[in-house]
Amino acid sequence: MNPNPPTTADEADRLARLRELVILDSAPEPVFDSIARMASEICGVPIALISLIDLERQWFKANVGLPGVNETPRDVAFCDYAIRSDAVLEVPDARADARFAANPLVMGAPDIRFYAGAPLILPGGQRVGTLCVIDRQTHHLSATQIAMLRSLAAIVTEALIMRRDLIERTLVVRAEPERAVRQLTAIIDNTTDFVSQTDSRGNIVYLNPAARRSAGIALDAPLNESWYAQFNPPQTLQLYY
Repeated sequence: MNPNPPTTADEADRLARLRELVILDSAPEPVFDSIARMASEICGVPIALISLIDLERQWFKANVGLPGVNETPRDVAFCDYAIRSDAVLEVPDARADARFAANPLVMGAPDIRFYAGAPLILPGGQRVGTLCVIDRQTHHLSATQIAMLRSLAAIVTEALIMRRDLIERTLVVRAEPERAVRQLTAIIDNTTDFVSQTDSRGNIVYLNPAARRSAGIALDAPLNESWYAQFNPPQTLQLYY
């Protein structure tokens, strides 16, 4: 188990930036899966993960080599140590490292021996997770492999930011028609002109407040066909389906 509290110096800000990515518990996506596979192949190990460190768990956006595992408790996560520095954390033999020798992920499945994690660093400096590679036997990365792992982690970070920005733009686009409808509704509700809406059969389905007041119809009264005889549609600006 991790003997240190699972927090970083900027934990509150880090978690806030993580939430803004709208990534936790999202479905698998090919771009992230592909990067994890590349990391596994480049580093010559069977396991590669894109891990996001939440308050009490690490959650995997991409998973190569650990089928069926979506997350683990944060207090056993090697990645919790990796996000405490901008440097790549490499553990050649977890059994010989006092931080991890008694870790249940070392003592039992998935029998971690080697670990290397490159932090995912946002533009503001917050480290929200890692791109990590794992082996069940001792291992050591070359300088070139470490540099490639760091580069792939930077690509993951850029993909996370682009994904967030796309979601934000999509929400803005969807909000524009809703905002226009609200503005039009406000205009119609507050105008002194009479406005009505009829369906394809000529039945009145909407009267704005001014029209209702003129006809003596309560603002919350339901409309029905009898109102057609009490209210003269030609006197109104009519909206049709």
